[in-house]
Amino acid sequence: MPEPLPMAGQLDFVAQTATWPAGNVPAMTASDPATPAPAPAGGRATVVRKVVWFVALLMLLVVSWELYKAVAKGLDTTWPIRPDNKSMPHVWDIVAELFERRRAQDDILAVLLLKE
Repeated sequence: MPEPLPMAGQLDFVAQTATWPAGNVPAMTASDPATPAPAPAGGRATVVRKVVWFVALLMLLVVSWELYKAVAKGLDTTWPIRPDNKSMPHVWDIVAELFERRRAQDDILAVLLLKE
């Protein structure tokens, strides 16, 4: 009957106590599971890259919104969303609404939304 396979804890013990013939000691490499992967280099370049990607994605969404609005209006379609100013206002109108006060004593809408 063959010997049972060693468990994970037993492998560590075997690796520590094994004796290798002279000159045949296996070298540890970065791909070995026992060697942790190096941490990614952070810093200013990483932050700048993330900000650039965020702005690019935001601009892609804005362009897609306005392009759909223009094309759907030109094709006179109402599916899946009517491209009128009530159902789908322009992006600059949405942003402008965030900085308007509902009443004179209230904060701007952006502050009210962030408080909740």
